[in-house]
Amino acid sequence: MDESDLQTVPVDNTYREVITLNGRDFQRYAVENSIYFAPVDDDEIERLHYQHELFNMVFENRLIFPPVPRPRRILECGSGSGAWAIEVAEQYPECETTASAPAGESMARLQTDFGQQVIGLDIYPYPVPEDIPDNVDFQVDDLNSP
Repeated sequence: MDESDLQTVPVDNTYREVITLNGRDFQRYAVENSIYFAPVDDDEIERLHYQHELFNMVFENRLIFPPVPRPRRILECGSGSGAWAIEVAEQYPECETTASAPAGESMARLQTDFGQQVIGLDIYPYPVPEDIPDNVDFQVDDLNSP
């Protein structure tokens, strides 16, 4: 594939801007466009991790419903902290995983690697842990825009 055909671009700074309301950080873009109203701060990341662990307990560590024997590509829309995308990438190492992109990183890798992948997609560029599986990719986009 020719690089001029790529559909991804570096993360726009608009997605990084936050506003503080009642001591919590919210993404300015999401609030002003009436898209997402949960905070995007460290407390919210922690809450999302607890929620992920609770779902793991309730569903006995099943991450995909219904069962898919050998998924090739997985897209998580609204990846938040990235916990689910990272865990499913570890559980299915033969699968390519993609999720929302870390701030400032080009997302071109998704378009150039057509292997099996897990993709995490979110409207906010949450910080991504340093040690993540090779088959996971994080991207930022507004799924509500045309």
